[in-house]
Amino acid sequence: VAEEATASETSVAEEATASETSVAEEPAVEATTTTTTTTTVEPAKETIPLAEEEIHPGIRMMDAVEEFNGCLSDEGVTFIGRPNPELGAGDPVNQPAYIDALVLCAGRSGIVAAMQEFQTSRTGRTPDQIREDNEQFIALLGCLRQKGWVVSDPVPDEEGSLGPGDDFRGPDGDLDMDDIRDCISELSLNDDQ
Repeated sequence: VAEEATASETSVAEEATASETSVAEEPAVEATTTTTTTTTVEPAKETIPLAEEEIHPGIRMMDAVEEFNGCLSDEGVTFIGRPNPELGAGDPVNQPAYIDALVLCAGRSGIVAAMQEFQTSRTGRTPDQIREDNEQFIALLGCLRQKGWVVSDPVPDEEGSLGPGDDFRGPDGDLDMDDIRDCISELSLNDDQ
């Protein structure tokens, strides 16, 4: 029996040693965190540009005038006319600060190009086109007068096209482009342009 106990103890001791040995021989496992990132790429969508609405040169010119006047106001200057060397260096229209403001604001607003584009759009018109433009201009003046504008009678140029006379200002004394746009819209003057 003593041998049996010894054998049994030996067997248990061997198992314990074997068990301890196998645990000791297994490599230690460290905890790791894995992050997976998935990127989805959508195919590019084809865009079809919308047709840009053609803006009448007269409207572009009005926008440029409005921007020009706003710039002058920001610079603390009121438009009093074009520089004129015949009036002499002392005249307000020939003062360097005034001229600098005109040059700055003309550049920012694009008023010179807008006026040239407007003039170009008016060349080569037939007498019927001039008559139609004149009728529309007279209707515009009537609408503006109803809005409280002070508008003198229109003046024809060398081709017979009517333009504003000497007095052309809104109720507050300024050119209110919103009133002009409203009248154009009300009269649908831009439809045929």
